[in-house]
Amino acid sequence: MKTPLQFGHWNAARTVRFIKPHTNTGLELVFVQNGDVVWDYEGTHIHVPSGNLSYSWPWQVHAARGERLPLVEISWLILPLQNAGRLRTRSAKSPRFTQNLECTETKKLIRALLTLETPVLKMRAPFRSYFARLINQLEQTQGVLDIEASGWLHLCLAEIYRSAQSANGDASQHAERDQVRHFLENTLPVQASQKWTLGSMAAACGMGRTVFAERVKQISGDTPIRTLARCRVDRAKSMLREAKLPITEIAFDCGFGSSQHFATVFRAYTGHTPSTFRRTARRLKPAG
Repeated sequence: MKTPLQFGHWNAARTVRFIKPHTNTGLELVFVQNGDVVWDYEGTHIHVPSGNLSYSWPWQVHAARGERLPLVEISWLILPLQNAGRLRTRSAKSPRFTQNLECTETKKLIRALLTLETPVLKMRAPFRSYFARLINQLEQTQGVLDIEASGWLHLCLAEIYRSAQSANGDASQHAERDQVRHFLENTLPVQASQKWTLGSMAAACGMGRTVFAERVKQISGDTPIRTLARCRVDRAKSMLREAKLPITEIAFDCGFGSSQHFATVFRAYTGHTPSTFRRTARRLKPAG
C-alpha cells in the first residue's frame, strides 16, 4: 500500500486528549484497552467499555463526549475506503475498502458491520494481542503494510467479523423471540380453536420448525405442542368459570377434538376434571 495507514495509541491518563467533532477518510476502528469511553455520534452517546471495539464510517460525525477523553487507553486505526468523499454524503453505493484491502472476507465484514444497530463489539481475548501487535508493527513501518503488519491486520479483521456475526446472531434471536412471544401471548389465546400443528405455528411466525421450537422453549420452557395445550387449558378454565356453555362446546371452542380428549388433557394440567373445576370455581366465585 503506497499511502500509509493512519493509526495511533493514546493513553489519556498520561496526556490530556481532546477529540472534537470530525469525520474520517475510512472505517475507523477504536479499541479500548483500559478504562471506559463514551463517544458522541451526532448527539447519540455510545458507551464503550474496556475490551470493546467501536467503529465509525466516513459519513458519521463523532467526538468524545464533552470533546475530552476520560482516563482511558485506546488504540485506533483507519482503514481507507474507496470514494470516501461521496460516502460522507451517504451515497447509495455500498462502502468498499481500497483495492489493497479488498477481498471476499473484507466485503463480508463491511456487510456485517453495516447491519449492526450499535457500533460497538465485544472482542474475544486474542484480539487485544493481535491489535497491539498490529499497531506496534505499523509504528515500525510508519504505517505501511508490510507482510507482518498485513498478517496481524487480517487476524484482527477475522476477529471483528466473528464478533459482528455473533452480535448479528444475538439481535436476530432477540427479534425471533419477540415475534414468538407475541404469537404465544396474542395469537394463540384468541385462535385456540384452530387445528394448530408445529408446522403451522412455525409458519405463522415465518420460521422453520426447528428454530420456532427453540424459541418457544426459551420463552415457555416447554415444547410448542405442550405450550399450545397449556394455552388451550387456560382458555378453557376461563370459559368454565364464566360461560354457561356445555363442556363439550367449550372443548371444541378451545381446539380439542373431543370432550374425552379435553377431559384427559385438562386433568393432566390442573388435576381436576372440567366439571369438577367448574363446580369449584362457581362455588368460590364472589356473589355479584
